Amino acid sequence: MSSDEMCRFCELKPESPVHIILECDEVTRRKLAHSGLMQPKQSHMKTINPSSILDFIRALGLNVAI
Repeated sequence: MSSDEMCRFCELKPESPVHIILECDEVTRRKLAHSGLMQPKQSHMKTINPSSILDFIRALGLNVAI
């Protein structure tokens, strides 16, 4: 992917890992619907099952190699 491709979720800003994880409003909405948390805090990470994080990434359609 070139750095000037627009985000596949919001189509408003160039797609980057930082944008997808921290800035994209559409991904944030999906995260809220999936987990009930908009931006999980570090303290939440101890209670989140790793498989639910992977499920969310897969639901977004992002390829994840384990």
